Amino acid sequence: MPAEWPIGIKVGVCILATAGMLSFISTIILTGFIVVSSCKSNSNTHSFSRSHLAAYFVCLLFCDAVEAISSILNFGSVSKGMVTEDALCTVQAALKHFGHVGTALWLLVIAIHTFFLLFYQAPPPRWVFFSIFSGVWILVLVIMLIGPMFLSLEHGVPFYGRAGMWCWIRSEYTVERYALQYGLQFLSAIISLILYTLLFFRLRGNIHVEGWCFHFQRRPYPTTGSATILSPTSSPKNPWRLSTSSQRTTSMVDPKVQIIARNMMLYPTAYIILLVPHTIVRFLTFSGHTMVPDGVILFTATVLMLNGLMDVILFILTRPSATAGRYFLPRSLRTFFGLSHDEDDRGSGRQVLSHHSSAQEMSSLPIEQTRGINIEAWLSGLLLEWVAKIRRLTRLN
Repeated sequence: MPAEWPIGIKVGVCILATAGMLSFISTIILTGFIVVSSCKSNSNTHSFSRSHLAAYFVCLLFCDAVEAISSILNFGSVSKGMVTEDALCTVQAALKHFGHVGTALWLLVIAIHTFFLLFYQAPPPRWVFFSIFSGVWILVLVIMLIGPMFLSLEHGVPFYGRAGMWCWIRSEYTVERYALQYGLQFLSAIISLILYTLLFFRLRGNIHVEGWCFHFQRRPYPTTGSATILSPTSSPKNPWRLSTSSQRTTSMVDPKVQIIARNMMLYPTAYIILLVPHTIVRFLTFSGHTMVPDGVILFTATVLMLNGLMDVILFILTRPSATAGRYFLPRSLRTFFGLSHDEDDRGSGRQVLSHHSSAQEMSSLPIEQTRGINIEAWLSGLLLEWVAKIRRLTRLN
């Protein structure tokens, strides 16, 4: 039986479980409001809550919540002062594996969906959505069940069990740890960044698309009289920042679409930032050549566990109607995300993308008119209320 944890590890694991609780609460609240908004909004409305992208995003939040539940179960280990291999340990390990794999795959799905929607201006049909929706969930379950149903019988050792300061894939399955989780996480993050980078240059007019083929181009500065979509920093010396309407592939692009593409790039970027430190630490631990302090392992695990909370924060701050984003972000970032104060005077309409949109609808991005709950406004108001209370308490002290 393992020795009882010292007080320092107990505190660290307790902080890790608390981070999981924060992610769980935030993801559940946002998921609930997206679902309620989808149910109450008109079926003919170009609403984010009724789009394929929203369904994928809810799946991502669900996986974040499952991952958070596995972290919350660490409170049981804290009360015992150690990790014991029992039924609850197996449940925690399975939930952790399910959450990590599901998060990686749904981030990749969102990246591919956004890429085809904006890069090729080809909204996928409904049968593609249902195929992806069912296929990804089946793939997640298959990956999770391969170990306990097949590999454990071959090796004669349980697949899930104690793995350091929590329960996960046992140390006897080092290769499977890379193949069935870490490899998928890095593959998803890298592919997503590649797709969003291509999309970013496409929307700036630096990529010309013909059918399913594309090539990079350096666009000349347009002459007087040609219709042009320019970024704020376009100039004759910087033709990489312009897009003329002489070609069909770039004339359809609206500046609002560029803002959405930039915002979507934040999700894989944030995921990589949170994932890489913990992965490096775990690699060093698995190699056996380097002794990594327990405090470093717990810190990186806590940072990764905040992934669900980070997804919710990014959703709140980067939505076009996000009051909190205009309140907290500096002017340079507000301009980059399309949250400048000039937008305050144009009402609370939201620019959204949905699977109903045609290429022309994507260029104009119709304002959402819905009877559903304004998710971002509610969450932004709640966040501002908390900040105001904290400031009042600070002044009193």
